[in-house]
Amino acid sequence: MVADALLVEMGGVPRSIIGITRELAALDPERVRVTVVAARKPDAIDGLPFVRSRTPRVPRLPNALFAVQRPLTLHRFDVVHYMDSRPPLTFPLGPRLNAVTQHGFAPLMFDGDYVSRRDRLVNEALIRLAPRADLTFTASESERTELLARTPIDPSTVVAVHHGVDHDRFFPSAQRDETRARVHEQLGIDGRYVLYVSNHQRKKNTERLVEAFADVAAGDPSVVLVLTGRGGRSFHLVEELIAKHGLAERVRVLGHVPDDDLPDLYRAAAVFALPSLHEGFGIPVLEAMACGTPVLASNVYALPEVCGDAAELVDPYDTAAIARGLRRILDDPPHAAELSRRGLARAACFTWRRSAERHLETYERALARNGGRLTV
Repeated sequence: MVADALLVEMGGVPRSIIGITRELAALDPERVRVTVVAARKPDAIDGLPFVRSRTPRVPRLPNALFAVQRPLTLHRFDVVHYMDSRPPLTFPLGPRLNAVTQHGFAPLMFDGDYVSRRDRLVNEALIRLAPRADLTFTASESERTELLARTPIDPSTVVAVHHGVDHDRFFPSAQRDETRARVHEQLGIDGRYVLYVSNHQRKKNTERLVEAFADVAAGDPSVVLVLTGRGGRSFHLVEELIAKHGLAERVRVLGHVPDDDLPDLYRAAAVFALPSLHEGFGIPVLEAMACGTPVLASNVYALPEVCGDAAELVDPYDTAAIARGLRRILDDPPHAAELSRRGLARAACFTWRRSAERHLETYERALARNGGRLTV
């Protein structure tokens, strides 16, 4: 597993790599041996075998966007899986299966106000490289459809495998009052709150969420909005909206929240909101559902596929619709309870074990082998 994404701040892509890799390694150690390959040893791999890639970087491309993997690093493996959308410019030679996970193409779908030139160039390069892989994984059918529409790739080599959720960490609170007390003590948040967990790329639609919350807050003096995640280059627009609507006391900007604090933050929330303009999957909605928290999400791209009927789905371009959805959950306890019930059932369908099993089945079909060891 080539996974340099494990060396950055924990987000959806690193979470998916960890979840799939751990479960894949545990499926059948006698038959499947998993090794993590990265520029340096990630803290999160929990004792899995590790190989330093020692990869020369492509000149003038920042942040190691692509690596020319030396064959000596990867010669021992039957499958080389580039799990963080950063495949080599040329795949290694030799009798091995080269797989890539593509994590969405939002930079190709929005104009310069929403994405950087760098991100657009990276996605354009990924599209050109896509047909060279023997296997391509996406996290949703929505992403698979996007990829097939943008590149002349053989559809039989593209497989959608849903991500999972860590049910050992994300589960409902048996003592909600105690959970709220811990959140108040650790993060200083009291009372009812709408929670947002993600970064603040403009595709995440945080600006419209703040605008919608301003409408909600005008009629409900008790609720606050809690924003987590990295600010990013456009976050000043969110801060300007907070100031414009006089929400400095009603919007809590937490920035990065340690992973250990996230489950309680989900559990104590009145609503979890992710009205993104585009998601390739949307792990935070599953984490919220698994914690029993009612979810509001956008009705476009992968989020309806992930949420099913277990969330309040809204038009992410319609600020009034986002506000109505928030009020419906906040003001209608029976509806919120029903969303919580459906969310728990929905989240139970998504596990990292199931995702790992699908990956293994796909590798083996592609290798067309009977028995023997598989090294990844």
